[in-house]
Amino acid sequence: MCPVNIKNDENIYLFVYGTLLSNVPSRMEHFLRNNTKIIGQGYVLGRLYDLGDYPGAIYDINSKNKIYGELIELKNKHTLETIDNYEELGAQWPEPTEYMRIMVTVHLKISNKNSYKRLTAFFYNYNYPVSEWDKIDSGNYKEYVTQQTNTKKTL
Repeated sequence: MCPVNIKNDENIYLFVYGTLLSNVPSRMEHFLRNNTKIIGQGYVLGRLYDLGDYPGAIYDINSKNKIYGELIELKNKHTLETIDNYEELGAQWPEPTEYMRIMVTVHLKISNKNSYKRLTAFFYNYNYPVSEWDKIDSGNYKEYVTQQTNTKKTL
């Protein structure tokens, strides 16, 4: 995990793809609304998996698959520490943890254009084997959850 050694005036960016997305119900929803700012939509390269109640993503710079999500700016390093705790990262959690916080290249969509700007952000990378989990082929958790909900309603 990346230590939280961030200068007070440094911008802290996090790419989110699952239950930390805006408008996705979670116990962090209110906290995130008050302590982050959405920068925009984008993607990272890798694979997204359905872990049951939430997704897990594995970043892979060489992948042809995309994981869609949001780039958010955090209010301060304490916000990052709170999110780390939600993701069960830190000294109080036994190793190996389910996620590792790493730095990744984000492709941020430029408004009103079909182009992207690259920048670096923190990312929660799934740290366990994925052989028993279903891959979310679309790479889009919000879309996937909506489809799953609609499928259950029609059954």
